[in-house]
Amino acid sequence: MRRIALPLALCLAAAALPAQNLTEVTRAGTEEWQDDLPAIAASPDGSLWMAFLTFSGTRDDVAIRQYQDGTWGNMLVVPNSSGDSWLPQIGVDKGGAPWVVWSQGQDENWDLYARRYDPKRQGWDKLMRLTDHPLPDVNPRLTSDETGRMALVWQGWRGPDSNIFLRMFENGEWAPPVQVSTQPANEWEPAVALDSAGTAWIAYDSYANGNYDVYLAGVKGGQLITPAMAIADTPLFEVKPTVAVDGQDRVWVAYEEGRANWGKDTGYTIRKTEPGAVIGSDREVQLRVYANDRVQAPAQPLQTAFANVGKPGWTYQPHLFLDGEGSLWAVAKLRLNVQGNGRGYWEYYLTRYDGSAWTPAVALPNSWGRSSTRLNAALLGDDLVFAWPTDNRTAAYAHRPHKGDVYVGRLAAATSAKPTLGEPPMRKIQVKPGGHANEGADLDAMRGYRTTVHGRPVQIVRGDFHRHTELSWDGGGGNDGSLQDFYRYMIDAAAMDFGARPTTRAALGSIGGGTQTR
Repeated sequence: MRRIALPLALCLAAAALPAQNLTEVTRAGTEEWQDDLPAIAASPDGSLWMAFLTFSGTRDDVAIRQYQDGTWGNMLVVPNSSGDSWLPQIGVDKGGAPWVVWSQGQDENWDLYARRYDPKRQGWDKLMRLTDHPLPDVNPRLTSDETGRMALVWQGWRGPDSNIFLRMFENGEWAPPVQVSTQPANEWEPAVALDSAGTAWIAYDSYANGNYDVYLAGVKGGQLITPAMAIADTPLFEVKPTVAVDGQDRVWVAYEEGRANWGKDTGYTIRKTEPGAVIGSDREVQLRVYANDRVQAPAQPLQTAFANVGKPGWTYQPHLFLDGEGSLWAVAKLRLNVQGNGRGYWEYYLTRYDGSAWTPAVALPNSWGRSSTRLNAALLGDDLVFAWPTDNRTAAYAHRPHKGDVYVGRLAAATSAKPTLGEPPMRKIQVKPGGHANEGADLDAMRGYRTTVHGRPVQIVRGDFHRHTELSWDGGGGNDGSLQDFYRYMIDAAAMDFGARPTTRAALGSIGGGTQTR
């Protein structure tokens, strides 16, 4: 076991946010390595455990730290996590022991692995392999509650399409996996929360309708007790949900919403008349509530909290959290430009729902970075402790990542007000017709075509050689979106056979995780 001592005098000047009181902002990662993708969980003994990905320049490692009695302890590297690892998650069992789950690429496949750390004997239990299918299992999300119950969801391929799966941890054991989604299409990036009865509420998005829609399902006792219901199923681009359950077991689901015809029929030569939306494009954040067997919405739309910040209509990655007083907090990532040079970057902003309206959003300190990062929070008493990543960009070079770091900060609980809920707004959505009357048949005809060249059989393959994702200095996640958006576009919207993304050597060396640079 590798143990790395870190200086504990990393606490910065407390960054008090107007009316939101985020304090104790601390860098909680390493000094030399690239750190990214933090997750955090509360323990029954009042401590916190954080997991994150750290990249040494040649490999990923999953690391953990404990916060106890006002101090962050030494960093521990999870054994057998070195190599190509992705999106570490952490939960705490009834005995106060943290479980770390991550996706790792080995032997030309990606599977989920787990390892439990025993704080009493300061040692690791044996490595567990949670999936063993020959197709990839990625994008895990893990949550735990005060009883030590845990719910793990992920995106896994079991054929040509990916589906969403769940494994519960109860009474000291991992239950068999449950397939949550069954649509004949790709489902993506799930999130999960537990209610007071132990039901796992899973939100995800699906391409089943030829565009992305958000769904919610409930699983208890290994059974799908609430089959997938549509939370958002318009022709718009509805993706990347997060979920939270309040004290009355109402299920809150936030998601990104972009324009219709995402990734379809776009280009510089038709920019003024194009019927589709570019991969990055403008987006808003939306919020729905499943309560009393119906889908409702807050009195004021979530996007209003961010309306006067950043580049209009560029709000991504909504996250939801409830403090110990029952107040609902939302964090989203906004696209901003440095005044005078037009260079873009992304920054986290925080708001609270006071029952009828959202407080004006304020920035999380030290949170400049790329568009696809994720943050997490856990309860410390009634307060929330957030963990978020940054790549330490500067105003002079806001398009250039510098060093990946992980920060934490404490948010004082706020008095909760009874939320005002109503029917989701009725909107008339206009969709411009595209140029493909039967795209599926066109693809089948192209892929089925065969001919002979110099006596050898050949066929047509389709691809895209040049996309500027969030890792590119000249794009920064603008028109071409994030790396995850690139995969979605290539697999679903464009149905390509191969793709390429140019980048720079400096960008490759400045992202906290080898998996994201390939």
